[in-house]
Parts: sequence; C-alpha cells; structure tokens
Amino acid sequence: MIFAQVINVLLLLLQVVHCLDLSDKGFKGFPEIKKVAGIHEIENKKDTPPSITTQKWYINMVDTSRDDLPKDMGKIEHCPPGSQICGLTIVKGPEIQQKEGVVTEIFSFSNQLVPQFKKNPEEHENTVKLTGANWGDLSINAVLHLICPEPKEKETLESSFDYKNLDIMWKNNYFCPDANHGEKEGKGKDDHGKDDDRKKDKDKAERQHHWGIFTWIFIIVALTFSAYIVGQSWMNMGGSGSFNDFIAEIRDSATDTFGKVGEFVKQVVTRITGGGDRGGYSAV
Repeated sequence: MIFAQVINVLLLLLQVVHCLDLSDKGFKGFPEIKKVAGIHEIENKKDTPPSITTQKWYINMVDTSRDDLPKDMGKIEHCPPGSQICGLTIVKGPEIQQKEGVVTEIFSFSNQLVPQFKKNPEEHENTVKLTGANWGDLSINAVLHLICPEPKEKETLESSFDYKNLDIMWKNNYFCPDANHGEKEGKGKDDHGKDDDRKKDKDKAERQHHWGIFTWIFIIVALTFSAYIVGQSWMNMGGSGSFNDFIAEIRDSATDTFGKVGEFVKQVVTRITGGGDRGGYSAV
C-alpha cells in the first residue's frame, strides 16, 4: 500500500512540467520576462447570425518561484487541468438562454508538451512552439511569437487560429533583452533622457581617450629629455671622471636644458597665436 502511494506521488511529480515555465533556459537573457507571469486572455468575436461566436485563449506564463500565481489553469471553467494554453469557443444567440452562452469547442495544450525555442534577433522576436496537441482526430500546434516592440510602439496581444495552427503575436517590452527598453514616462527615463546619458558616456570615453594619449606623450617626452641629459653629460665628460663628477654633470645639463624649455614654449605659443615678428617687408 505504501509502495503504491510512493509510486503515485512520483508520477504526480513527473507530471508537474510547466511548458511555459519562465525559469526555463529558453527564456534566459531577458531580465524582465518574469513580470509577465500569470494568466493572459485573448478574446476574438465574430458575428455568426443568428448567433455571436467568441473565441477565447488563455495563456499561463508560469513563475514557479511565486506562490501567489496559479501553476495550472484548472480554476478557469471548462479548461482541462494541466493546460498551459487553453482555448474556448462560446456561442451566444437569441435561442440560447444562458448569459454566458454555450461552450462548443475546447482546446488544450497540455503541460506535457515540450516547448521548442527559437531566437530571431533580426526581427526582435523569440518563438516558443508547442506541437502535437490532440483535438479529436486532429493534431494542432501553437506558436507564441514573443516580440520586442520598437520604442514607443504599442504593446499588443493577438491571436489567429485555423484549426491546425494557433499563432499568438505578443508584443511586450518585457520580451526585450534590454531591461530599460521602452520604459514608460514616470517609471523610468524617456528616450530623450536615454540619449543624453548615451551622449555623456560617449563624451566621458572621449575625454578618457584624450587623457590617455596626453599621458603617453608626456611619458615619451620625459624619457627623451632624460636620455638627452644623460647622453650630453657623458659626452661632456668624455668617458672619464668619477661618479660624483658624472652626477654633477647631469645636474648641470638638466639645469641648462630645462632653462631652455620656457623659451621653447614661448616661441611655440607665439607662433600659434600669431604674435611676434612675422618677417618680410612692411611699409612705414
């Protein structure tokens, strides 16, 4: 008896497979995607005289870390337990007394179906495909097109179904790899603010780049001066004399060399600013 109960528990654990589990590695790289967790509804109505036909689709995006959200769609009337995507066709007409109408079709994509993930960076789209759901004698498939919308583009959730394939077109900023993509005013920076930040970052990078070049130029000039001073001191001593004499010669050469730097800088500034004697002929 106990052995049979253990087997039943293990079977139940094996059945708890959420095909749209947002912790799945297929959703990796989307930092905000768990914010879409929960059951989402799509409703399409069409006039079918003398009745009105409504088709509803329910999508359960599961976040297993949250206990406040449903792990299953069994609480939605008519949806089979274990459904991750459920569809209902409801007909209302003058001869139908119920306010809710009559459910004429039920579609279910079980949580036992294995999702197939595919990324399409060029279209800013990721797809999740579920194949092989049974509906009577038919086998139907579902494809969720999870689309990162363009900036300021409206978020939408739409569906189309031909009794073979269910296509769900879902545009949502949480399907973007950039966590700050499309943040609404009041919740984050607007596009103008983002442009300013990018400009500041670019200016900062350019300043750092220029400072790096200036540093290297300074180091090269300093090494050149040092080599020049040492070489000049060595030549002046002619390779003879004590170490103290050599040091004294270096000191004198350095003093003489740096004494000329000021004049050199002055001449450079004068030439750049256009001051000083230009030479040539001038009439008096």
